[in-house]
Amino acid sequence: LLAVWFAVLLSFLLALPIVFNAPMFAAITSASVVCLSFSYMVPLLLRLRASPPGAAAPLSGRSLTFLAGGFHLGPASRPLFALGAAWLAFVSVLYLLPQAFPMTPQNANYAVFIIAAVMAGAALQWW
Repeated sequence: LLAVWFAVLLSFLLALPIVFNAPMFAAITSASVVCLSFSYMVPLLLRLRASPPGAAAPLSGRSLTFLAGGFHLGPASRPLFALGAAWLAFVSVLYLLPQAFPMTPQNANYAVFIIAAVMAGAALQWW
């Protein structure tokens, strides 16, 4: 129970500067949307990597079969997965662009720095 309240307090303290700083709000929301899009893209790419039954996987040469559930799109699945992953990659880049032109320090999108810091922290924690 204390861990939950610690997480609530930490989230509140991290979000407090957003009230006073519009560029920070834009950066945090943009970074959140990019990370959410990435989390939707991962299953699509993993499904694309899995081979149809009996076929060899393109990267490893071993069979990584996927058993489709009750609802699937049949032969249209793989092209639609590829289209969905490409769309998510495209809009993720759009979310990282500045929100107004000409770009000034007040309307620049600092989401790239937030994502880079989180990735660097995750890499340091991993190793």
